[in-house]
Amino acid sequence: KAQMKGAADIQQAAVLGAGIMGGGIAYQSAVKGTPIIMKDIADKALDLGMGEANKLLSKQVQRKKLTPEKAGAILSTIRPTLNYGDFANVDIVIEAVVENPKIKKAVLAETEGLVKPGTIIASNTSSISIDDLAGAVKHPENFLGMHFFNPVHRMPLVEVIYGEKTSKEAIATTVSLATKMGKTPIVVKNCPGFLVNRILFPYFGGWLALMRDGGDFVAVDKIMEKFGWPMGPAYLQDVVGIDTSHHVGDVLAEGYPDRMSKTFETALDVMYEAKRYGQKNGIGFYKYTTDPKGKPKKEPAPDTYDMIGKVQPEGRKEFSEEEVIDRLMLPMIIETVRCLDEGIVGSPQEADMGLILGIGLLLGAILPLDLRLMGWRHGPPLSTLVVLHGAELPAGVPLDTIVEQLRAQGEDRQADMLAAMPHLVPGQGMDFGAIGHILLLALGLYVVAAVLSWLQGRVIVHAVNRVVFDLRAEVEAKLHRLPLPYFDKQPRGEVLSRVTNDIDNVAQSLQQTLSQLLTSLLTVVAMLAMMFYISPTLALVALVTIPVS
Repeated sequence: KAQMKGAADIQQAAVLGAGIMGGGIAYQSAVKGTPIIMKDIADKALDLGMGEANKLLSKQVQRKKLTPEKAGAILSTIRPTLNYGDFANVDIVIEAVVENPKIKKAVLAETEGLVKPGTIIASNTSSISIDDLAGAVKHPENFLGMHFFNPVHRMPLVEVIYGEKTSKEAIATTVSLATKMGKTPIVVKNCPGFLVNRILFPYFGGWLALMRDGGDFVAVDKIMEKFGWPMGPAYLQDVVGIDTSHHVGDVLAEGYPDRMSKTFETALDVMYEAKRYGQKNGIGFYKYTTDPKGKPKKEPAPDTYDMIGKVQPEGRKEFSEEEVIDRLMLPMIIETVRCLDEGIVGSPQEADMGLILGIGLLLGAILPLDLRLMGWRHGPPLSTLVVLHGAELPAGVPLDTIVEQLRAQGEDRQADMLAAMPHLVPGQGMDFGAIGHILLLALGLYVVAAVLSWLQGRVIVHAVNRVVFDLRAEVEAKLHRLPLPYFDKQPRGEVLSRVTNDIDNVAQSLQQTLSQLLTSLLTVVAMLAMMFYISPTLALVALVTIPVS
């Protein structure tokens, strides 16, 4: 809400570039109540964009979330056009043309001259510098990035990227529009790759190096899916698009040559050169067919291993799950910390949100970011890396000394990871305070579990048993006072036994219910305490891991 302060009201939007992405943006805007113009230079592209919007609305009708009349009314708020005739009254223009800086700059310059003063122009670029694109417009204060993720109607995240000259009003208005469109916006400072792609591609880089060293792409996919990813790296490359990923990789290599430059021919290069672009053309690392429900079905393409083998000089070999996870996740974690230190994103929680909503990543990789709140107020979580690798290093040791010790022990990979943080001041050493916080947190959770067990075993059971004892005694007394004719068909003892068994069953259910209520109460209390005192992510961890008896 604070980021929307001073936002202007958007009555009319426009999107430049139709097709699947433009159609998805147009659909999302229209279905949430903001009329939108969709412009392209070709009728075929407009047909594709309108077809995409119509397809999504038809699915809503099939699921009975919309009536045909309502869907038709929404579709009528999307106006396809081949010219700028209606752009004079537009409040915001979202540029979604091909990912080519020259084309984008030409389109942006042309558009700015045809809209009213103060109109916000947002680029849906996934990797091109906002400051670079801003050079094409006369009023850069009204220009910024608005990066949607594909498919637009499903992916909840939108990156709002501000440049050096972007105004606060433009940021607030774009955040407001993204929220109105049903998305979760995250404000990001301009840099190559912005937040999500900048974090994601070191992960891809680790994966490509693993493939070079002999990794099995199917086995690695399974390991990373088990770890918490919605899909493994090879499958994710196919979904993103091999050509798109290859282009973004080039942009990031230029932006971060010290750590993201290409130093060897990769499995991705092989697929790109063979024009195997993934799901979009039916084959990438996997081959895609359509199941009876019309959904893409994947299976390893039979020749993928042979193609990857061309860039595996030592052939294929097996890697442990631990090594696979380390080699893919640690570069990603380190890059995330860099983003925090450079102010690319405002907080670890926002970085978490980018990973969860932009990538679909679960808790496995999020925890180290929040550990930063528990002891690393300045600088990256070196202790987290030490814990992850199991290295035993004393506190207060200069960074250079740590790197030298690791190399002397033959731990070159760990040393390289620590040495890849040039913004650290040598001699700063490490702060193990966060580990103490973690241990205290774990101890606290087990204390809660112990108290819960004691309460369940002593208080709840004792109280319920006392009530049951009194109830059984009263029932038995009443049965004995009944005259014998009441027991012609069943002996008094059998009736008493059946009734007392029923009472015992009810008592057992009552004990379980009270125990579950107490467990839930204590869990909620622990979660709230951690949510407000430490972080929301650790509250989620507590919900999953709190030990209950």
